[in-house]
Amino acid sequence: MYRIETNEFEHGLNFFQKLVLKFKAKPGMKDETIAEFTGLDAKLVGIVASELHSKGLLNEYGSLNEKGKEKLLEVDGLIINSGKRKIGYTFKFTNQDKLYPYYINQVFPADLIDNAKDQHPKIVTGTKGDGDDYTDLPFFLDEALKSKENYNRPSEREVLQLVQNTNRKGIQSETDESKIEKLSAQLSIRFLNDQPEIVWACTYVYLYQNDDQTYEPDWRILDPFGFGDNVALKFYINNQANKNLLESIQRRFADAKTLGGKILSDYQEQVNKLIEERLLSDFSMGFNSLDKNLQMYLETIIKNLILLENHSYNNLDASVSFSLNLQNALENILKQDKERRISFYELVYSDLDNDLSKKKNGLIGIYRQRLFSSNTLVPQPLLNVSKSSLLRGTSLLSYLASFVLTYNYDNKSVLFNILKDRIELFIEVAQLRNEKGHGQTSSEKALKSLTKEDVQKFYGFIKSFLNDYIQNN
Repeated sequence: MYRIETNEFEHGLNFFQKLVLKFKAKPGMKDETIAEFTGLDAKLVGIVASELHSKGLLNEYGSLNEKGKEKLLEVDGLIINSGKRKIGYTFKFTNQDKLYPYYINQVFPADLIDNAKDQHPKIVTGTKGDGDDYTDLPFFLDEALKSKENYNRPSEREVLQLVQNTNRKGIQSETDESKIEKLSAQLSIRFLNDQPEIVWACTYVYLYQNDDQTYEPDWRILDPFGFGDNVALKFYINNQANKNLLESIQRRFADAKTLGGKILSDYQEQVNKLIEERLLSDFSMGFNSLDKNLQMYLETIIKNLILLENHSYNNLDASVSFSLNLQNALENILKQDKERRISFYELVYSDLDNDLSKKKNGLIGIYRQRLFSSNTLVPQPLLNVSKSSLLRGTSLLSYLASFVLTYNYDNKSVLFNILKDRIELFIEVAQLRNEKGHGQTSSEKALKSLTKEDVQKFYGFIKSFLNDYIQNN
């Protein structure tokens, strides 16, 4: 955990406020006119306009003042009070150079009871008044500390990205360098500790109970900072292969009654067999030669495909995990290509990254050759992501744009042929969710559950893509 001091700020503008503010940029724009253009209720527009006025962004006539004009140009609607300072927190895994994706304004220390030396403390879960407190001993991930590594502290840019993530909650966005520098200067970020404090973050694993008193077969985990169910945290725990914890979860829930009247242990055994059968039927024999992480992503994709099929494609958690692991699989493949062809990626970063027109023209030139698609126009998502630094980019689209631009220096990667006539679907997958946020929570419901047609389309894509990848490696 890093303690960070900044100027006091708030995420002052929501979607409706930004919408009305943009309309109010035109002099004399009335609430009724905005309602006609947007389809919003005129009373709602009036309420939003009053909020903007109270924030000092509209004058007494309902038009933008200078502060409102400046706010329209700012990166994400932050309202910053340079006269006051506040402390916030960022977190990083002890055994991964990866940040928790949100900036946390406040933390709540747990009440602990130490019963004996050399043992973990119990957590107070309730009180009995005059009696002893209710306590419980959580499952501590000691392996995470055993594999602890020292990583560099976050940069100011990364902290700013966390602040933006906390407001957008998963909406993918790229911001140009000038706005980033301006906002960073306004926040005046200062680290209070160069070396991180080691802290435990406590959360709960549970099964969701249906109306018929049966339980969903897939366990969920709550976000430790109050953002609902955290799909990415569950993925992290599975990825760390903490066998003791995973076995403890299986034992705790083994007798829970789930789909079809089966107890969970029997249901999971059946699902594991179905996953193995699907792998054997849908993928080439070279599957076992793939990167171990890539194998795990694919197994999870198939597991969630089976869950979606069993729920008539109406399971938000399975849908989100399906999307997330599709993106993880594609990102893994691009990162492997980058490791093999790092010198060509470095040429992209040194020759093109600091010149927006060069990056744009590079993409246009490649697309005109119809290397990836019969369409000669560069997809807008690739153009958008190229407006920011690709070297520092952490989204799947950013990795894809870097890969495409390496063609100007080397055309030997097998992925160039594999991506032909598939790049549009690749981009669709990249836009399903902002996987690089790594804090997607099911409570946010940024997406509805994928339709049956979408699931079948994306699974067909990843199946054919990976089979070609296996056969060409």
